[in-house]
This record gives sequence, structure tokens and C-alpha cells, in this order.
Amino acid sequence: RRSLSICPLKVMHEPLIVHDTGEKPYHLVAGERRWRAAMKLGPETYVPMLMRTYAPAEMVKIALIENLQREDLSPLDEAFIYHKMTSELGYSIRGLAGKLGKDKGYVENRLRLASAPDDVKEMVAQRYDTLSAAYELMKLEDKRRRRSLTKRVLSGELTLLKLHVPVEKQGFNFY
Repeated sequence: RRSLSICPLKVMHEPLIVHDTGEKPYHLVAGERRWRAAMKLGPETYVPMLMRTYAPAEMVKIALIENLQREDLSPLDEAFIYHKMTSELGYSIRGLAGKLGKDKGYVENRLRLASAPDDVKEMVAQRYDTLSAAYELMKLEDKRRRRSLTKRVLSGELTLLKLHVPVEKQGFNFY
């Protein structure tokens, strides 16, 4: 008597997007996390692919849009992607907002974050809930003062409401 072995097939539903270079290996444009997950699942995993030849700008656009769809995208990652889409791919702020289904002001604020001083970016990287404070702190030109206020926001000592006062009164010594 012969028995049949039924081995479950592991299937990834979202395809990898691959650039056909004309030779192997192909260039992965989008789906790196799916590819890594498939490698962990083993060789019996079926991974669909969309393969075609892409222009370099098209590959950048696809990769950026793929990254925007991540659930764990930080405000800084989002800002960086918006900046690349406007500076390298030629999107206008209004055009990008329309394409993403976002408010124009939302996109403008993220673009401001992309060009924020390093201390402000670091604050947002440590705590996403400080995003509104970051926009306030970007109004300050005095680096020493901004760093001091940034530390106080991170420690929880300074709320957004309390931060508004020293930012608006730039000449007022709030240390």
C-alpha cells in the first residue's frame, strides 16, 4: 500500500516587484520584507513576482510608495520619503498630497520635519508623541536654547502648551 504525503504549500499573496536586468540575479525593486520572510519559511514557499524592465526613476517611485504603505512607518521615515518624492521625482506638494490622499498641510509639515535640525529629529525619533512640539521647536534659531527645550520636552517636564510660551517669546530666558 502506498501513502501520499500531503505537504502544505506556503503562499505569499503580495508579489515581489523585480526589475529584469537581462541577466541573473534580478534587481528587487519592492518587497524586501516579504522576500526575507519567504526565505525564513523555506524553499517550499511560493512567492509570486512581477518582473519587467523599469526606468531608474520608476524603480525609486515604486520603492518609495511600497515603503509608505508600511504600518510601522515613523514620522521621520515618512518625511524622508515625501522629501525624495518632491525633490527627486518632481512631485509638487499639492500633487503628492492628492496622490497620497493626504491634506496639503499634512504633507507640508512632514516636509518641514525632513529639514528640521538634528536635535529636533532625534527628539521625534525617540518619541513620536513629540511631533507637535517638534514643529514649535523648529521656530527657534538659537541652537543652545532649542536643545535645552528639547531635553525638557523629552523628560516630560515641558508640555506642548508650556513650550508655546518660550517659543513665542524668543527673547525671554526660560532656562
